[in-house]
Amino acid sequence: MTLRIRLITIGDCEALAELQVSKRDFLSPWDPARGDDYFTVEGQRADVEAALARHERGESMPWVTLNDDGRVVGCLTLSSIIRGPFQSCSMGTGCQRIRRAKAWRRRRSVQQSPTPTTS
Repeated sequence: MTLRIRLITIGDCEALAELQVSKRDFLSPWDPARGDDYFTVEGQRADVEAALARHERGESMPWVTLNDDGRVVGCLTLSSIIRGPFQSCSMGTGCQRIRRAKAWRRRRSVQQSPTPTTS
């Protein structure tokens, strides 16, 4: 499977709301406390509008990740962008829970592979 990214749009709000609901319980120990409205299409619309406004000001790059079918399966955001010689930003990601589990298992299997030794 090949994942693609593109700039987030208002048309992504329904898919993003579904994504947020699907991972809400799993991420609750680490996510900030959020009201129920955040997990609705309207809540995601407000979030996307704010993200696009930050993008217009050059402060962030909010993308969605798409699967082979073009379905939104996650998001990727570069935020707090600092221009000039420092060229810095923060990166935040989110994806479907099933994708995280598979990626974690792949990393885990690589970490547990026997390491070749030299004589």
